[in-house]
Amino acid sequence: MRVFDSSLVDCVPFRAASYYGKHMVLQMAPARAQIWGYGTPGSHVTVSSDGSHVADTMVGGDTKWRVLLPASPAGGPHNLRFHSGNENFYLSDVMFGDVWVCSGQSNMNFQVKQVNTSDRWLGSVVVIQETRISVECISSVSCEMGGISNHEACFQIIGLSRINLSYI
Repeated sequence: MRVFDSSLVDCVPFRAASYYGKHMVLQMAPARAQIWGYGTPGSHVTVSSDGSHVADTMVGGDTKWRVLLPASPAGGPHNLRFHSGNENFYLSDVMFGDVWVCSGQSNMNFQVKQVNTSDRWLGSVVVIQETRISVECISSVSCEMGGISNHEACFQIIGLSRINLSYI
């Protein structure tokens, strides 16, 4: 059971949950992307995208806030600004597109070059102009009230040639 310690309220910096970061991809329309974070209870939070207001909310008594962004078509990059009181933070170079979540066991480290027909497979791959990838290892993170803590999200922009060198 989690117990909320109200004496910590004044110590909570205004920020997004740690798995949001620059270069990230948020799910495109028709879905509405959700972003949440922490702040001082009762504070007003405003969100703008490329200078235009898109959402606002209040920080709850548990120090958490949450917004749903408007459904956005594929594309970008966008710059998101989050403002509360005298505090701001930014998420830059944000794209909207398809988000794929992959999970597995040790087989997730299996390299394409280990497949007998990898040459034939790689020859038929459709070149995607921009792919962004974030790799998290469950053994290196801990729970952040339903999220990931003790790190900052790291989204890398990966082209097909870099995937061939780094991940295959």
